Amino acid sequence: MTIRLLEGAFFLASLAQPEDSSRLQPYIHCDGFAGGVRGVTLDRRPPTAQPWREVSSGGRTWRVSVVEGYRVMYSYPRTYPFANLKAERSDPAKYAADKQVVMRSLEELAGADGNTELAGFSNQGFSGQTVTKKELAGASLALASAYPAAAQTYPSQPIRMIAPFPPGGSVDITARLIAEPLGSQLGTRIIIDNRSGASGNIGMEAAARAAADGYTIALNTIPLVTNQSLFDKLTWDPIRDFAPIGMVATSPHVLVVPNSTPARNVQELLRLARANPGRLTYASAGVGTTFHLCAEMFKDATNTFILHVPYRGGGPALTDTLGGQVDMSFPTVAAALPHVKAGTLRALAVTGAERFPLLPEVPTLREAGLKDFQFSQWLALLAPARTPPEVVTRLNAALVSTLGSREVRDKFQAQAFEPYITTPEEAGKFIAAEAQRFSKLIKARKITAE
Repeated sequence: MTIRLLEGAFFLASLAQPEDSSRLQPYIHCDGFAGGVRGVTLDRRPPTAQPWREVSSGGRTWRVSVVEGYRVMYSYPRTYPFANLKAERSDPAKYAADKQVVMRSLEELAGADGNTELAGFSNQGFSGQTVTKKELAGASLALASAYPAAAQTYPSQPIRMIAPFPPGGSVDITARLIAEPLGSQLGTRIIIDNRSGASGNIGMEAAARAAADGYTIALNTIPLVTNQSLFDKLTWDPIRDFAPIGMVATSPHVLVVPNSTPARNVQELLRLARANPGRLTYASAGVGTTFHLCAEMFKDATNTFILHVPYRGGGPALTDTLGGQVDMSFPTVAAALPHVKAGTLRALAVTGAERFPLLPEVPTLREAGLKDFQFSQWLALLAPARTPPEVVTRLNAALVSTLGSREVRDKFQAQAFEPYITTPEEAGKFIAAEAQRFSKLIKARKITAE
């Protein structure tokens, strides 16, 4: 029986054990997601992939990778329509949606009988490419010199993931959600190290000064790019001292008001604020927190004067918002969602570029009239600067596979997060742009750390 996939860009290839190129096994994989192997074998064992390398053999160019001791290769058609996904990667929501389609197809394929003949199918009309034993042997010789030794042996020991904030926060929760599946992809254990203190500076200092060998990585959120502007003397630099592995997750904040605030939408709230400058108040989780920065970005975009009331943490800020002691707040979706669903808080808008799936009826601030407004919490995974590029690429391939799993997606959704999938280069550009954006905001609003 032949199975044809209904969606995606899948190609038939063959696996050969390095010591015996005559033993071939069918294998389906998908390329295009951050340049790594994406697939499942027929017995549901997800492969652990090393980075792609281009090699030549017999007049043909191959895209080659190593998967759990097997060598995988296939000819790469020039007409392949998804060879460049930069346009899709620029739209994280569309990229994530497309990836879900791919992963569902792979998961369905994984339930097939091991004796089933497989044929690649693309809805663009390109059929699969089969590797012959002779071509496989020739490309295997080229593969031996294509991979640096570090990529072939890494990792050989557990990896420490520094979470620079205390247990229970979004960084810690996300670190624990991805640690086990990421370690499984890499074939090792990942140990969480909560190195908290000084708004994340203690943990990031430790990560920046760690050996650049891939055995210390760090997970951080917006303080990665804001602390440099908030603190006078910072011993680490988010750009100079780190090599981005990839983005991990993203989630918007939400503008909420208590039932005592008469505004039913953003424009009514703005009319109220402009009619009473300095009379309306907003609660934050403290100076320099995402609650605070989001509200200041809102004030900057709307040219309004709304008084800041900082609290020691998001919990107290949300409690007083519920009680009507303040007029509004900009909490995370995860914090606000139960109260919005219960009707004790009114959600006027989400701060992301698109509507959020868990609050589909709530418009974005852009829809409410704030052109180009966008504020989302995000998390990024980093390694110390000068970590070998092949190790960073290896970590990225494992991260992308982790974020593509249904189990991780479901766990993210429970925390009101969505996977944010990028290459290391895309993550680096994004982080640099965010550092510049927040630096301008912090200087313009004269915000300093307490």
